[in-house]
Amino acid sequence: MSKRTTRALIGSLLALTLIIGVLCFTHPFLFWYVGSPYKTQTILYRSALNAKITVEFQMQDAGALGYNRRVVQVTPGIFFDSVEPIDTSIFHGSDWNWVNEEVNELGLKGG
Repeated sequence: MSKRTTRALIGSLLALTLIIGVLCFTHPFLFWYVGSPYKTQTILYRSALNAKITVEFQMQDAGALGYNRRVVQVTPGIFFDSVEPIDTSIFHGSDWNWVNEEVNELGLKGG
């Protein structure tokens, strides 16, 4: 191979590696902030041991299909919050405090 062909091949491989690296880095951020916009409507419980850990009722606007709903435990992290589905029928009174705090991030009107 000539020097010109070798340089072109190396340059193409470096550009491809850079593009793949950027896509792998940015895709999760796009998915978290654009692909799954669940919004907190109500904070149901706060942990008795750590007030930053909450159980929240969240909704997602699905357009003409209505709203998706979920109840999750939210644990704050350094960069992102950890969100885990949770069954509210297993709560122990001493571990969690009922707060029923209205947040309404979707801005829904009515009762």
